[in-house]
Amino acid sequence: MQDYCGKNGCYMLESSEDFDGEFLEIYLNSPVVCVLDDNGSSVRVIGSERPEPDIIFEMFKNDEDCVLLTDKMEVPSLFLHGVKEFVTALLQYDREDLSIKEGLLHAVKDLLDKEGAEWGIIHESATE
Repeated sequence: MQDYCGKNGCYMLESSEDFDGEFLEIYLNSPVVCVLDDNGSSVRVIGSERPEPDIIFEMFKNDEDCVLLTDKMEVPSLFLHGVKEFVTALLQYDREDLSIKEGLLHAVKDLLDKEGAEWGIIHESATE
């Protein structure tokens, strides 16, 4: 289940009992990812239908005012279609805005809705 879905992909916010914060998982449309269906056939999946996110942010609660602050970014799909371009575009936003949950979510939503974005193109194959 996604928390937000735009033209170019989706994101989900996850929490854990072991961690006093949240994880922002971003799923882009452009990476070519296939999974096996019930019949053993390889099928293309996009967005949050995929088993693994393209980008993961870890956010923790600030002890002083309980604001969620961005701590770490993991990019397991860095070399798949459009992921590097998405990260590059995201890093163009103001660093202070990206350091808190609300600013990060605003930037991610903006990029997930961007017209004609490379990370939103649904490629037919890995060679495109």
